[in-house]
Amino acid sequence: MSNSRSKATSSSSKSVVAVENAQQRLQRLHDTTKLYYSHGRTPARPTSKTELDVLKEHHRFIRSDQSSSGGGGAPPMSWEDQLAEKYYQSLFREFALVELKHYKTGAIALRWRTEEEVISGIGNLTCAALRCEYHQPDPTLSNDLTSFDPDAEGEELPLVSTRLTEQETWFGYMEEGIKKSALVKVVLCKRCGRKLKKGREVAKRMREGTSAGAEEASCSAKDRGERQDHIDDDEDDEEDFAPKLPPDLEKGRSRSNSGRRENLPSSRSRHRRRSASPESRRR
Repeated sequence: MSNSRSKATSSSSKSVVAVENAQQRLQRLHDTTKLYYSHGRTPARPTSKTELDVLKEHHRFIRSDQSSSGGGGAPPMSWEDQLAEKYYQSLFREFALVELKHYKTGAIALRWRTEEEVISGIGNLTCAALRCEYHQPDPTLSNDLTSFDPDAEGEELPLVSTRLTEQETWFGYMEEGIKKSALVKVVLCKRCGRKLKKGREVAKRMREGTSAGAEEASCSAKDRGERQDHIDDDEDDEEDFAPKLPPDLEKGRSRSNSGRRENLPSSRSRHRRRSASPESRRR
């Protein structure tokens, strides 16, 4: 019985050690040593860095050819710069992906696509916004395109059930304390395109320091604008994907809608009727 328990504990310890890499094992030994010699006090975090930490520090949105090649009398690249350069060369920089989570405050983030995203068509055949419902390819449409001939003439068909537009936008960012800008191409649906446009307008107002930028920060204005954008998007989608009617029916429909609008009382008159007192109504 004791042998089986020892085997179980040894197998569990082996599995734990096998999961750890060299960096994690070094940190665990560092914490154990510090905890032993510090008499129970919490040890300080080790100063060693992982490859992900190095990439976050040395990654550049756009790297110049001179810095990447090390020519022109420039000093040789360090190991950290070589790692960042290798990761930069693995990215595809034709189209970018957009993060519009904080577009109402003018904060917009962009990044390049990876090889897996390019192969699956994300970013050029789908919406480039990371939180959009049309960001991932539609499986029904992707299955229909299995018999599609790539050598045939014509543009590639989108993998989502909405219209996509390709547009170029200026992207301003800070790197190493220096303001930089780049012209980037993105593919967005109609709703995300409006979000990107609104975010750029808010950022411009905040840079200019106008009062309109402060108005954008109010919650009521945000709610009203979001509801209005949602209503406009629904109307646009209905117009885009609704079946086309014959000319006679289309004219009759427009006439009936105009007649209904004329018969409806105005909002101001309805407000007066509601606010009027019973005595004034009797008079």
